[in-house]
Amino acid sequence: IASQQQAVYCSGPSSITSFMPSRAAVLLGIVVLSLVFVQSTASTAFLASPFEVSSAPSSSALRIPQTKTMATTASSPSSSSPLAKDIDGKSIAAAIRSELTQQISLLPPSTASSPPGSRPGLAVMLVGQRRDSQTYVRMKQKACHDCGMNSFLRVYDNVDGDVTEELLLNQISEWNDDLAVHGILVQLPLPAHIDEEVILRAVRPDKDVDGLHPANTARLFSTSTHAGAAKLNW
Repeated sequence: IASQQQAVYCSGPSSITSFMPSRAAVLLGIVVLSLVFVQSTASTAFLASPFEVSSAPSSSALRIPQTKTMATTASSPSSSSPLAKDIDGKSIAAAIRSELTQQISLLPPSTASSPPGSRPGLAVMLVGQRRDSQTYVRMKQKACHDCGMNSFLRVYDNVDGDVTEELLLNQISEWNDDLAVHGILVQLPLPAHIDEEVILRAVRPDKDVDGLHPANTARLFSTSTHAGAAKLNW
């Protein structure tokens, strides 16, 4: 979601509108994305080049810096050209977070009535007491804290299955309207008695950090590979 300039609501073939995430949401998404690099010991060579993330309206382009990679080359008897590069995910993540920390430090703190362009805030919903989910949520909160972002956590212990869909939907609705919250993340999996699809659809697409809202997953079927490219007339 952080790298998207726009997406489509697809509740039906004739119901299509567009939205654009705020700059704060873009910054927030990149921090969450950096967790992928942290957890990766190596990746394929397509990550060896820097890439651009288009910013929200009225802001300049946000560049993720190119970092030196831990490269190893494999050569055949007939060729000395490299076949692949091993990329140090932790170094890439550290470089991304370092640059983001500098940029975020220039933004004003967020409040419930903050104007656009304020400091990003991530709201996380954790239902149940799964240790793996608890660990992952702590990692997300630490990533936000390290970069100077706000982090909001709502934990539901779900003792004896007492958490209802209505309770979760009400919390998501509150976050959808909160200007201090630029991204919402529902930690999956949810308990069996909760309909995950209903919960994920309730998150505003422009605040959907995981990109699991149907409007965001629909972009996978877009014929465009970059913003502004022509798309098929649905």
